[in-house]
Amino acid sequence: MINMRMSNVDDYNNILEVEDYVNQPNPKLVEAEMNKAIEKVIIVSNVHEEGDWVDDCYVLMAKAQYYKQDYETAETTLQYFQEAFNPKNPYGRNYYKSTLNKKKLKKLQEKQKKEEKKLREKEKEAKADAREDVKKQKEKERKERAKQKEKERKQRAKERERARKNKSKISGKKTTSTIKEEQPKSEPVAKEAKKQQPDKPVEEQEEITEKKKEEPKKEKDETAYNEGLLWLAKTYIKRQNYFTAEYLLNKLEATPTINKNVAKELPSSFASIYIKQKNYPAAIQSLEEAIRQTKDKERKARYLYIMGQLQEQEGNYAKAFQRYKEASKKSKIYTMNLMAKMAMLKSEYKSGQKSKTQILDALQNMVKEEKNRDHNYIIYYTMAQIELADNQLEEAIVHFQSSLQTNNIDGKLKSDVYYIIAEAYYEKESFYQAKLYYDSTETVMNKTDKRYDKVAKRAKNLADIAKNIELIQHLDTLLYFSELEGDVQKQAMVEYARKKVDNKKPTKGKDLELNINPGISRINSRDRA
Repeated sequence: MINMRMSNVDDYNNILEVEDYVNQPNPKLVEAEMNKAIEKVIIVSNVHEEGDWVDDCYVLMAKAQYYKQDYETAETTLQYFQEAFNPKNPYGRNYYKSTLNKKKLKKLQEKQKKEEKKLREKEKEAKADAREDVKKQKEKERKERAKQKEKERKQRAKERERARKNKSKISGKKTTSTIKEEQPKSEPVAKEAKKQQPDKPVEEQEEITEKKKEEPKKEKDETAYNEGLLWLAKTYIKRQNYFTAEYLLNKLEATPTINKNVAKELPSSFASIYIKQKNYPAAIQSLEEAIRQTKDKERKARYLYIMGQLQEQEGNYAKAFQRYKEASKKSKIYTMNLMAKMAMLKSEYKSGQKSKTQILDALQNMVKEEKNRDHNYIIYYTMAQIELADNQLEEAIVHFQSSLQTNNIDGKLKSDVYYIIAEAYYEKESFYQAKLYYDSTETVMNKTDKRYDKVAKRAKNLADIAKNIELIQHLDTLLYFSELEGDVQKQAMVEYARKKVDNKKPTKGKDLELNINPGISRINSRDRA
């Protein structure tokens, strides 16, 4: 993976890929290593067919196919994986099929039975204790009532005995003092201590017991199934099946037992889909979430740079400038840092904060810096883009040619330069010059480039036009020479022959100059006159 990231070649002329390892200039360079990895995991999955690591082997196999850009095979592998290793599929290979998993399942079932048995015993004990407490309370209340009744009976017996004695003592006259009878002192029943009712009835105690039941713990996902679904979604994105890819990502997002590492990859995968669908606001939100999820500074810088490109597409040049600035601060990769700084300058120009002269002066100063010497071709290319934005084609071509002269490593950018000039001349209907640049583009452009067929077709279609134009130019030049005399004619012919040799069709790696001969110059001067 480290080697793939180091060999990754980003196309800064377009919105960067969210993944920093998919732009391999030659996928065959990693094909041998990936094939070796595939052979190893096939051996493991065949030898240990009933093992717990077979699902991981299939995911590794699909990832190797993905890395070597064999997306069709990776899709087939992961589609089989999706069906065969689904934990919820009773006929799947992850549904406790292996001996090891059967043992785990048996232990889990035994443990669950023991816990349920303990819980039932605790419930029985709680109910029995509650019934015993109620019984004891009732017995206590009955004894208290019997005791109170006995006390009241004795009190009444004492009062009757006292009244009988008082009657027997009276003989003769009744006096006032004898009439008064001592009032018996009776203790009020209300002052008797009353036992409080039970704090909680049996029904409430049973409800509390039910609430104390332990909730089942959340199970952790120990399979590779969710990881496989993530890579299937990534493969669907490469295969332009965006609807199914988004469905899988939403399904993973709603999975409570999803692996943390898989969950961290979801926002960036969503961003990839939205960028392909040109839903830039949604892509920006997903990239913001991806930045929060990752701790890798280089990844953060990449996401910030892409957000700057998206903001630029939306016309928000001030926000784009801010994102480029943040990316430049975070990244330690020279190319990313340089491209972010130049993108900041272009954003300032497009937003009107700085004039074209100020921007070009700043870029010219960057050319003079020693640290940028090996990357001056990128700076010249940026200067040409600014001139093109101002509809200054000839000035742009000067900078493009400087870029070609200093570019010895980036074939992709070189083909872009030829292509841009060819397209510009084609739009101006300068078909002869366009034919030359289309020929050069076809020579250096990778055949896997989406524009290659268009370039080859136009180069072929313009061949006859360019040939006729060249014949007209040649005849017109001879006519021009015929009007000259003596040494002037001879000197003009020698000069024309020298330019003819110097301005042959462009070859790979060499810059182009306009093939203007004396005849064309004379015709143009006539038109102006």
